[in-house]
Amino acid sequence: MTELNIYQKLLAITEEAEQIPKNGYNEFSKYKYVKAVDALGAIRKLLIKHKVHLTTREIGCKRYRDGKNFHTEIQCIAKFINIDNPEDVHETSFFSVSADTLDKDIFKAKTNGLKYLFTQEFKLVTDDFIDTEQGGEHEDPEPEPITDSQAEEIFKLQEQGKISSEDFSVRLKKKFGVDNVDRLDTEEAEELIMALKIVVKKNV
Repeated sequence: MTELNIYQKLLAITEEAEQIPKNGYNEFSKYKYVKAVDALGAIRKLLIKHKVHLTTREIGCKRYRDGKNFHTEIQCIAKFINIDNPEDVHETSFFSVSADTLDKDIFKAKTNGLKYLFTQEFKLVTDDFIDTEQGGEHEDPEPEPITDSQAEEIFKLQEQGKISSEDFSVRLKKKFGVDNVDRLDTEEAEELIMALKIVVKKNV
């Protein structure tokens, strides 16, 4: 029996990947799709079945904070190795970004990167590429702008904390990336109010 090369094995996996159950349903456009979590589990089993080993190597990572969110951008190299002939490999690169309000952004970026790799390599359409509620491009709801009462409390706390306008502007820019209180949303305003209350309490 002739042994398959790595590209023949990857093609076989792609063909069998079409049989992954489409457990998701788009109510807006009325069609079924493969859920990302199902795709990850199914592709793993197919890699084992066809004796293909996958390794990933991170070649670039950028992490930064934008207001309350932590962001991670990673670039990786993926290598699909033919177990029957380890010198027979297919190498490709993939990029992923993620954001999280806590410290899970790195884990999310790596997981999302793997999802992206599988969906692109094996030609899958999953819920990562559609809006399961509206069937179109997903748009996050606009955050509510700061209220007048929040702005009034912030300026009052700034005065009580004896924070100069210059120092306050620097802190605002560093923490939230804005130069004016009016550009904060309600959640950011509440976060700032809590921080200012701590400053005032220390100065009492």
